[in-house]
Order: sequence, then structure tokens, then C-alpha cells
Amino acid sequence: MCGDHRSGRRQGRHEASRARLPQEREARLNAHFGIGAIAGPALIGLLGADRYPAVFTGCAVLAAALLIPLTGVRDRTTGTDDDPAEETADRPTGRRGRRTAALLTAFVVLYVLHVAVEAGVGGWEPTHLETVGYSATLAASATSVYWLMLTLGRFLVAPLTLRWPEPAIIAVSCVGMALCLLAAVVPGLAPYAYAGVGLFIAPIFPTGLPWLRRAVPAARRAGALVIAASMVGGVAAGPALGRTIELFEVRMVPGVLFFLAAICLAATWWLAHASRPGRAARKEPGRASSAAARS
Repeated sequence: MCGDHRSGRRQGRHEASRARLPQEREARLNAHFGIGAIAGPALIGLLGADRYPAVFTGCAVLAAALLIPLTGVRDRTTGTDDDPAEETADRPTGRRGRRTAALLTAFVVLYVLHVAVEAGVGGWEPTHLETVGYSATLAASATSVYWLMLTLGRFLVAPLTLRWPEPAIIAVSCVGMALCLLAAVVPGLAPYAYAGVGLFIAPIFPTGLPWLRRAVPAARRAGALVIAASMVGGVAAGPALGRTIELFEVRMVPGVLFFLAAICLAATWWLAHASRPGRAARKEPGRASSAAARS
């Protein structure tokens, strides 16, 4: 809980510096945010459910204390990021602007839906497992394993980012996530399949940010926009799945999440195709000559 609380407060101040972290370090940074999802329930289980106010108060105090050493964090890069003339010159226009908007929209879709899957599994896995015949204790334990695998996956993907490109990692993640959700329809496989979802979905969030910065370099603060939009997925996942359950039944949860995962895979495929440097150059043959003329 403390890790999650701290991550929200640090997001704005660290946005610029995170953009310059090596991919492996960025993946490890995001992995630490998931530790709170494991430590929080464990702490509640250790102290008792009646200690919720004390636990949350303690986390709030710790999060506030962490702000003290962060007051000295500054963006020390040199350049003219705030130069109005340069910002106007770099602003996407015409075909380039439409391409940038399309890429940014696809990234927003990918992040919104994969966060919706992440929150949907975390919120509805216990209910689904109990519905298909598992005990409440086993369902709760399986959900903790899901969050553990999600955190573990973010640590494991860190070295992979040094050897494999981001589109390949995210495509494999989306395929694995979709297949595991499909397997979760089978009651006997459901607990293991949900753990697999956590493992495969883990790399998408941290790995997609460097890809976004390279694919949409003309869109300033694109990372902040995508991260903010992804929160919509986490907020909307619960009510949307609840409405689906009202119309059908709890057993439909894996199927609905599989549909979202399939859209994530389609968005990843399109992004991998549309963000190729050669494709951008073919679409804008006069861009290089125009830039040379301006210089």
C-alpha cells in the first residue's frame, strides 16, 4: 500500500527523470510499486481486519515522510525544453500530426484496457473462483499469488529489455495474457491461469513507456497523458464487470477479460506496424529535406 501511495505522489516529479533511466532500471522501478499490493494484504492479515485505520494511517505517515528527501529532486537536463519557439517548431502538423495522434490514441487504448484487465482480475478473481467451487480461503490465496506473479514478472522482464525490443515483449505479454484468461474459463485451471495472467501482464506497463517515447517523440508529456488515461481502466473495470455479471453470470468474467486482452493484442500489432521508422519515412518523404532546409 505504501509503495502504491508513494508512486502516485512521485509520478509528477519523476516524469522527466524516469524518461532518461535505462530500460532495465525503469522496469525495476515499476516492479517495486507492486510490492505494496502484496505487503498491504499481508499486513492486514497479520494485524487483523480491525486495524485498517491504523495501517492506513501508518502508510500515510510513511508516504509523507518520503516526500522530505524528494524535495531536492530536480530536472538537471540542459536544453530548451521550455523554449516557445522550439516547441512551436516541433509541434506535429499535417500528416505527421495525424500519425502522432493515431499512435498516441493506440497507446492510450493499450494502457486503458490492460490496466482494466489487471484491476478486473485482482477484483473479481476471488468471486469467480468461489463461484466455480473453490473455498474462500483458496480464492483469497490465489488472488495473492496473482499479485505476487505480477510483481515478479516486472522484476523478471528487466533484463529482457536489454535483449529484446519493446514491441516483441509486449506482443508476447498480450498473447500470454489472452491465453491464460481463456484457460481460466476451465474451473480446474482457473487458479493457475490467473497466476499466469499476472506474470504475462506485468511487463506491459513499464515496457510500453520507452516504446511510447520513441514512437511519439513529437508529443511532449505523452507519457503523463497515457499514464493518466490508464487510470480510467482501473476505475471502470469494476463497474463494467459488475454490469456484465448482472446481465450474464460470474462465470463470464474470464471471457470478458479475454476480449479486452484481444483488443490489447490488436493495438500492439498495429503500433508495431505503424511505428516502424521506415514506414514513417515513407509516409513523410519531404520531412528530412524540410528539416535540412530549416537548419
